[in-house]
Amino acid sequence: YAQKYYVGAYCADQGGKIYLGMFTDDTCTQFADRNAGRSTYRKLTGGLSLPFSDYSMVRSDCVSCNQRDHKEEQYKNNNNANDGEVRISENCEEVYEAAGKCETRMNNTRTGSPATINEGACYYIEGINFVRQNGIIDTSLTRPNKVVSFFIFLFAVSFVLLGALNYYLRMKLGMKINLD
Repeated sequence: YAQKYYVGAYCADQGGKIYLGMFTDDTCTQFADRNAGRSTYRKLTGGLSLPFSDYSMVRSDCVSCNQRDHKEEQYKNNNNANDGEVRISENCEEVYEAAGKCETRMNNTRTGSPATINEGACYYIEGINFVRQNGIIDTSLTRPNKVVSFFIFLFAVSFVLLGALNYYLRMKLGMKINLD
């Protein structure tokens, strides 16, 4: 029977980039070759390269959200004016509306109402690990949890005290077992 191949995403070694690779299993865990499936893909497609196999699917550079009206651009070019109004592109507006937000410390200047502040993603954003340029997760910004630290301390002290009590009772009372 013919070998089945699957194309799927995988993370780089450091986790900072996402690539496409070709796999031999439907869970995308076994590469089709030692080159993350690129060689097999090239052979099967007659020389085409697998998209996003040499560069990350996720870009780290910024995309401009400025949108200018075509007529406004013509007016500026004709009159050399620099005071045109900049509008946000529709794509950027859609991405912003759908994005998780944590606006806890923001003042809403449009309505002045705290009811319009969106705090739906605060816990998620707080838990995100920061990834450096080289892809290594930066844990220097983490802080210990006081409640968890207290219970770890309490458990450790209890363990030591129960061990000491066990030792004391064993030595004081002795282990006398009569099987008569």
